[in-house]
Amino acid sequence: MANQTEQHFGLFFEVRPKAGRRQDYFDHVDRLKPVLAQHDGLLWLQRYASADQEDLILSHQLWASEKALAGWRCDNDHRQSQQAGITAIFADYRIRVGPRLWRWPTDTTANNLPDQAITTTPLMLALYCHNAPDADQLAGLGAVTGHYTAFATGEADIVLLNPIAPLEALPAMVAKTGVVKASLFGVSRDYGLFARATAPQAR
Repeated sequence: MANQTEQHFGLFFEVRPKAGRRQDYFDHVDRLKPVLAQHDGLLWLQRYASADQEDLILSHQLWASEKALAGWRCDNDHRQSQQAGITAIFADYRIRVGPRLWRWPTDTTANNLPDQAITTTPLMLALYCHNAPDADQLAGLGAVTGHYTAFATGEADIVLLNPIAPLEALPAMVAKTGVVKASLFGVSRDYGLFARATAPQAR
């Protein structure tokens, strides 16, 4: 069980396999499943296909702590698959990771939201929904950066946004979208295959 003082950490791994290498990516996913099952701290994982960009895949994970996430990042089998992806499978990828700062409907008020006046970390809002909100429902909430459909039957889709609304307005605005749930993340690292400035250092 996670320490109650620790924040849960979200990871968003968007990957575009090279032409003809999509199945290779999923083969590595299957090989890593039993390895991942041995790691403490993984609370949730779902994979999605982009609703509007062909061949773009999202792996979204929630970890009990940054320490738990770092343990998976340093796993030898995981690193071997990462290296295979970088050298042969991925045309490009993007990883965003950071603490979950607020979630709805658990937190129905703005009481637990960070103070916008001192928040310098980029924010990302994840909306989990069975029917994607339309433009009117999202008006003023933020700019959509991705819409993904879950591979697993019956699971909610996910819409990612860069929130522009005042944080104190989020609970009421999210409630109007008709989504199943929502989470606000602070993005502490944002890097990819070519943009490496905030990538964690190898150990």
